[in-house]
Amino acid sequence: MTPQYSVILRAINDNQQKFDLELDNIPQFLLDISAIEAGEIGQVFGISSQNFTLPGTDTNNQFFNNLFDLGTTPAVGLTKTVPCQVLVNGASVYTGKLYINNIITYQFFDVIYNCVVINETIDFRSRIDNRALADLDWTAYNHTYDWLNVSRSWNDQLFSGSVLYPLVHYGKDPNNVSGSQLEFGGGVFQCDNPNYPLLVTDFKPALKVRTILDTIFDTVGYRYQSNFITSSVFDSLYLLTTNTDYKGANISSTVTQSTYAYTDVTQSISVNTGLNIVRFNREVYDNGGNYNPTNYQYTADVAGNYLVNVVVPFTIINPVGVAPEREVTIAVVRNSQNVADFVRPLKNIRSGTIGFNPFNVYMDPGDTLEVQIEFTNVVGSTEIFRIPSGTDTFFKVQGPPGVVGGAVNMGLQFPDGLKILDFINSLIYKFNLVIEPVANQKNLLRIEPFNDWVDQGVVVDWTNIVDRNVKWQIEHPASGQDKNITFTDKLDDDVINQYTIKTFKSVYGTNDYYSDSDLTKGTRKIETSFGATPVKVIPGAQTVVVPFLYKQEPNKFGQPFKFLPRLLFKQSLKTIGGTEAVGVSGSAAGYYYINDGNTTFPVNYYRTVGPNTTSPVDFTTGFDIHYNNLGYWPYQQNWVNGKTSNDAYSTYWAYYVNELYDVNTRLVTMNIVLQPNDIQNIRLNDKIFVDGHYYRINKITGANLIEEQSTQVELLKTLPRRLQFPRRRIYTNTTEFVDVIQNDFNQNGTTSYSNFETGTTITSSIVLEQASTRDENETVGGVVIWDTVKPIIFNPNVVTIGNVNYDDTSNNVLAVGNDVVIPQNTQNTAVLVPNRQLTAYKSDTVYVGAQVTQGRRATEYLTIPVYSGSQYPITASSEQYPFYLYTWNNVSGSGTSFVSLPDALELDGVEYQFQLSSSFSGSRSVTLVPSGSQVIDNTANTQLTVAGSIYQFKAISGSWITTLAPSIAGAINVSGYEVPAFPISTITFTGSGVTVTASGSTAIVNIAGSSGSGSTFPYTGSAVITGSLTVAGQYTQSNGYTILTTVSSSFNYVDDTAASSGGVPLGGLYRNGNAIMIRLT
Repeated sequence: MTPQYSVILRAINDNQQKFDLELDNIPQFLLDISAIEAGEIGQVFGISSQNFTLPGTDTNNQFFNNLFDLGTTPAVGLTKTVPCQVLVNGASVYTGKLYINNIITYQFFDVIYNCVVINETIDFRSRIDNRALADLDWTAYNHTYDWLNVSRSWNDQLFSGSVLYPLVHYGKDPNNVSGSQLEFGGGVFQCDNPNYPLLVTDFKPALKVRTILDTIFDTVGYRYQSNFITSSVFDSLYLLTTNTDYKGANISSTVTQSTYAYTDVTQSISVNTGLNIVRFNREVYDNGGNYNPTNYQYTADVAGNYLVNVVVPFTIINPVGVAPEREVTIAVVRNSQNVADFVRPLKNIRSGTIGFNPFNVYMDPGDTLEVQIEFTNVVGSTEIFRIPSGTDTFFKVQGPPGVVGGAVNMGLQFPDGLKILDFINSLIYKFNLVIEPVANQKNLLRIEPFNDWVDQGVVVDWTNIVDRNVKWQIEHPASGQDKNITFTDKLDDDVINQYTIKTFKSVYGTNDYYSDSDLTKGTRKIETSFGATPVKVIPGAQTVVVPFLYKQEPNKFGQPFKFLPRLLFKQSLKTIGGTEAVGVSGSAAGYYYINDGNTTFPVNYYRTVGPNTTSPVDFTTGFDIHYNNLGYWPYQQNWVNGKTSNDAYSTYWAYYVNELYDVNTRLVTMNIVLQPNDIQNIRLNDKIFVDGHYYRINKITGANLIEEQSTQVELLKTLPRRLQFPRRRIYTNTTEFVDVIQNDFNQNGTTSYSNFETGTTITSSIVLEQASTRDENETVGGVVIWDTVKPIIFNPNVVTIGNVNYDDTSNNVLAVGNDVVIPQNTQNTAVLVPNRQLTAYKSDTVYVGAQVTQGRRATEYLTIPVYSGSQYPITASSEQYPFYLYTWNNVSGSGTSFVSLPDALELDGVEYQFQLSSSFSGSRSVTLVPSGSQVIDNTANTQLTVAGSIYQFKAISGSWITTLAPSIAGAINVSGYEVPAFPISTITFTGSGVTVTASGSTAIVNIAGSSGSGSTFPYTGSAVITGSLTVAGQYTQSNGYTILTTVSSSFNYVDDTAASSGGVPLGGLYRNGNAIMIRLT
């Protein structure tokens, strides 16, 4: 006999009226229950009924207030749900929300309501769908935009820490030519220079994420319960947003920068005393706090036109003469320059009024205005120009609307397109959150990360209610999953994100999971609405790590832009180090400067936000909000540790994904005989026990709320332990394998593998290499290395091509080459040195190969200390220097040092210069030795001996020739080349076809024929030789005359004895009268 059921669908409409709705016979209330394992990774799961119909009875029409009638106001809308309860035989079997899909009707008869019953999770989603964060009521967090609130927020004193103004690099205001930016160094536009302070508009407000969630839930009438959201880590999360592309907060009501000042004291200006500032020392109003009644200056807050009006009555005191040639000059002065002035003659005038009718003056933030008067008289020296007190003597400025002092509405800070659902889904994607209703609690949701949610489940034994008459289906869940899953934040236009995507072809912090299974296919992207936020140290600092949220365009400073929302952690309050903000001469080190709209003052502390829980971050206990920390080199790493083994993927997603794709995971479909009251108590995190194994519920299809039914259930067979890393099955041959798993990351950059079953450490190189490759590690000598990411430094003001090392302190540098090192604080320098390693550069310099231009042309050189017997090769690390200065390293020693020249073939056309310092003497020298069998001036080597002189040699066709040498004793051999003029003492020329020009007052030229028989050396011209001439071989004079000038005029001796006494050497010529004699004795 079929059992009889009393089924009631009880609901409450928008008018809070309770109805027991009339049903069509006994409906089939079938529920579909699904969890996140159902192939919808990252999606909110929930419970909903299959469609059912309600007839258009009087009771039902009254409940819905005749919703079919388009002219009525419905009591139940089509866009929202109402509370409902399903009762069977008086017992509640399900509590949820009633939702109308549609109405089928002939307008006033035959009405059918197609309905669905859902749980609170789906109802919550429907309430927030298509609503924007900016549309919520944020008036509870309205505040004044000023430095007081900025600084209060750093101490959690602005709405108890709900609003924070972090220190962030937003670039330079393009509308403020003298504006500052967040950089240290004491220079122009750097904020540790008191002339370039940061302004209030250099700060934007961030809102605590928990505050945003509280506001959302309050708005839609829901509550939440969560250990995670109330944790200290989540409580330090902030959402930094902007709805504008300019600096500063988006203000709901601006402040007009208006001033009306007058003088309440008489001012006397003596004649011929130059310009005097008019002392308007009282304010009628000063809306923006721009006027200073002590120095009588108006300071602009924003760029724009300022309307200026000045009126000054006067009286001449102690007038001299009947009609003296007196006059008065009045001027409005901006930054010490007149923007308006005129001269009024005062001949025969002893009182009156001068001034300016309203006129516009353009001013940038920080510009000042004042009024000055000069009184002159060519006759009298006792006259006084007196300005009376009172409101008739005034200085008025009407400025453009300013943001400082205006009202901040936090709702205006959200971008218009940021939906509540996008925001919550992004949190779900980031932390793998599970949202489910709390049983027997109206509009209360439990929110926990998946790992914690699973732990909260209880064991439920279904062994005895399995329908054994229905076959089981067993498969691997990977067959319904994607092969590749990318976990990422969004790419934004800020300077570091753009550098990252161009350099590494991926968004910073992206984690890519690749499945080993052949069953998987396709790709899936889990992407938040938050922009990735790599951070770095600001220029000129060592510990100040902040986000760089500006856009870099060619030939411009960093520009503010409308950046994507950023999910970041509040950092601790920090102090500036004394070596970081050096300031300028006369300013204190360790401070940067703030202008609050009136006054500039030093500040040595700050608070910022970042992707890590702390900065520096602890490698073991810290956390990075990105999905991948260790796969990227943090841009701050050279100064402050940014590496941690914990990120959003490893902490919140790894266990789930690794279990889902593990080789031993199974998805089992079976039938379970469920009672209606069983369904009400089902929790998706229950640990279902069947036949000795534990499962999690993946999906229940068509659970019957009315009667007992064999219901299809998908169960995910769970692993006995959590997997931080994926299990790797490594085949050692075609049939045998071993399952291994990676162990934790060590801070020293290494890791290891263990046998998955036994836990023993893996030492097999075959296994380690295969496992390392699949996990993107490297194995070197049996050691597994995870830290394979090459260190990088990013400086948007340095452009490099090739392998160039530099740091954050350099600015305006172009570097092209390999193994080039740019030292700290290099400025305005271009380096074009391919395949060279240079280790020292100067600012304001251009390096092209070995050529250096710095204002005037300069040459880079290398100083080398040498000693007797020392050997110094010119190698690849030094050969780029064009000039070498040698110093003798042993003052008392003597001898020669040997220098090996590089290969002349590889350096064809290159010239080197050498110089000996003053420490060299005649007994100390440097010998240059060519490479291998190469020669220098056709000899095996050459010796440098003259201190202070410069030698120059050029590589041509595999040999070295001398192109510059000093006056020296010895010989320089030149073979087959045209040699330019240079000072020498002795040259031996070997070969033919050589043109020689020799200069020098003490030159000795030896011209010898080639060693080959019969060769001659043609020489045309005349030679003046002072000193001695040595001829090797036979001397033949074919024509002309031999003139012995000295012999004919001076060397006249009677014999060899007299010639010797006269200084004629042995073999020398002299005459005895007209006879030519040779001294033999």
